[in-house]
Amino acid sequence: MWPLATRSILWCFLICLYCTSSQAFLHNETAVSQTYESVHLSEAARKAKDGEGRLEDMLHWAIENSDPEQLKQQAENVGRENMGLTARQQEVQQLIRDMQAAPTEIDLIKDTIDVLTNSSAPPEEILIAMEVLQSLVEPIDNANDLHTLHGLHPIVRLLSHDSPSLQAAAAFVLGTAASNNNKFQEQLMQLHPETISLLLQVTSSSSAQTSKKGLYALAALLRNSADARALFYSNQGVQHLISLLKAPNQTEQVSLKVLNLVTDLSQLDLGEKVSDAIPA
Repeated sequence: MWPLATRSILWCFLICLYCTSSQAFLHNETAVSQTYESVHLSEAARKAKDGEGRLEDMLHWAIENSDPEQLKQQAENVGRENMGLTARQQEVQQLIRDMQAAPTEIDLIKDTIDVLTNSSAPPEEILIAMEVLQSLVEPIDNANDLHTLHGLHPIVRLLSHDSPSLQAAAAFVLGTAASNNNKFQEQLMQLHPETISLLLQVTSSSSAQTSKKGLYALAALLRNSADARALFYSNQGVQHLISLLKAPNQTEQVSLKVLNLVTDLSQLDLGEKVSDAIPA
């Protein structure tokens, strides 16, 4: 057994030897890693250089083996395609400008009302304006704008015009605007309650086409407006319809429209009586 002092010296020697060996190992490992990285960097640089060389060789080969005339033709084709694309883009832009400059439906309604309020406008021009207006008031919002644009009065006035064609056109416009449009019906009854009596007169026209248009407008108003029905009854509307059915040489189409309207009114009246009979 070695003395304690000897063992202590031996342990110190072993510890120093271990530390020296570890530092040497780490130093060698670092050197190896650096050498490995240097080798890889050099290899990468060589490959990049070789790649640049191959690309340059390919470029020289392409130039030497290309037909200058063919390259020129291809360049011209690309140029023409670009010009065509530019022309199409210009056409689209012009179309957009034209659409933006086109009149709106409200503008067209104003134009037709200007014709109706022009005392010197010939009947043919007024008839065309009414045909245009009839299609414009199919949307509910446009129909409701007639009052705002001061178009109701000239239309109602045409119901008493001497021309059966203009009477029919006016009735057709009012019937189209009133169809399923409570707001328009209220406006028309409040501002022009005479419309019902005028439409009754239109239905008595010797022209079957005019009579049908008058019945169409009456039906559009009476089906949804209690105020319109009250005016209809106060103007002897039922008796008027009966006289239409009894008129000599009455057309089948007019008679059918009269019967349809009478049926609708009877159903509405029955529904109202039933509603009144139900306790609140």
